[in-house]
Amino acid sequence: MTTVLTAAEIEKAIHAFITAEKTDLGIEVTLPVAYDDGDFVSVVIEQKATSLLVHDASSAAMRISSVGVFLSQNLVQRLNQLAQRYHCTFADGRVSAPATLESFAQVACFVANASRTVADYVYELSPPAS
Repeated sequence: MTTVLTAAEIEKAIHAFITAEKTDLGIEVTLPVAYDDGDFVSVVIEQKATSLLVHDASSAAMRISSVGVFLSQNLVQRLNQLAQRYHCTFADGRVSAPATLESFAQVACFVANASRTVADYVYELSPPAS
């Protein structure tokens, strides 16, 4: 007998990957966007006095650095170009974007995808061994 999934069941299963918790940096949100090792991407939503900032808490930069890649000025410029595809910036080791109360959910998704893209750039620098 074949089980037929409903849209509600699929939505519930994917929603289960999303978590949010208060940290010292702000509200950390895990989204159903994954790095190459299967870890889900987390972003931080920082609320300042008059604005919101969404960033990856340097996760992409740490992943690149952890394999021995130095973040040269040229590499930082290239990573910033990649982040800009998602309306984000890569600066000071962080993928980030400003947000409003109306846009923070969408911006969180943009930052998560940009962080994953920036982290994946390591494969352009040194392709995985066969």
